Amino acid sequence: MDSQSGDLLTHIYNGLTDLGLLHSNQESPDDPPEIHLAHLILVTIHSHPGQSIPECLLTKLVRVTPELFNLAHRLLLHQNEVRIEQPSSGERTVHLTEHGLIHAQALEKPSDWLFRQIHQLDHSLQEALYQALVATIRQKQQTGEIVIDQLCRFCTHFTPFLFPTSRNPHYCAYVGAPFGDGTSVDN
Repeated sequence: MDSQSGDLLTHIYNGLTDLGLLHSNQESPDDPPEIHLAHLILVTIHSHPGQSIPECLLTKLVRVTPELFNLAHRLLLHQNEVRIEQPSSGERTVHLTEHGLIHAQALEKPSDWLFRQIHQLDHSLQEALYQALVATIRQKQQTGEIVIDQLCRFCTHFTPFLFPTSRNPHYCAYVGAPFGDGTSVDN
């Protein structure tokens, strides 16, 4: 897979996750963010061919701050749900352990097959899907259906209060546009 195609798949994955079409698990809203992220990491690795994934790609797919990623990653290592391999000639790869595979299968929703199917689409169909996702997310931002505190707050594409005097104070790098929700977000 070339770099351009890999980047496109990452953008599609991000958009499907933003829309709740991937990984929308019924978890307690009181759980700390690293628990939710640990579950997302397990399902993401399980969705990837071979149930292993380069660590750099995993960080792109889950799009959270490095600090939050490290908390979730350490939690999964501590619980023996993932293992890291670093061949002498390559990059670090994250693999599910047997325990992690069982947990990931329990967390996975029927809609998660969707991302696996996207790998089989040709590039032009992937590009069309990506454009549709950007338009859909932008529309949901404009109508207030995307709630900052639930979907955007820990996303690396989100910049809160970039335009503090504007009706649309926040900025989403995924769609490349400002948006607002009328509520405050902790910086």
